[in-house]
Amino acid sequence: MTLHEAMVQVLQRVGHPMTTHELADEINKCRLYVRKDGLPLPYGQISLRAYNYPQYFKMEASVISLA
Repeated sequence: MTLHEAMVQVLQRVGHPMTTHELADEINKCRLYVRKDGLPLPYGQISLRAYNYPQYFKMEASVISLA
């Protein structure tokens, strides 16, 4: 699963916007996306992915919702 697919899945499941920290923590906890180096997903990677996929995500400050 790609990171943006994991983000969409979590946001659909919870049904409300989440902060980058909440979203990264949930993805790490459920192991929906695992980095190649095995380290936990950093919060900054969530916001970068949201900015790169505006067709999927809307971002206001550090809060991400589905577009």
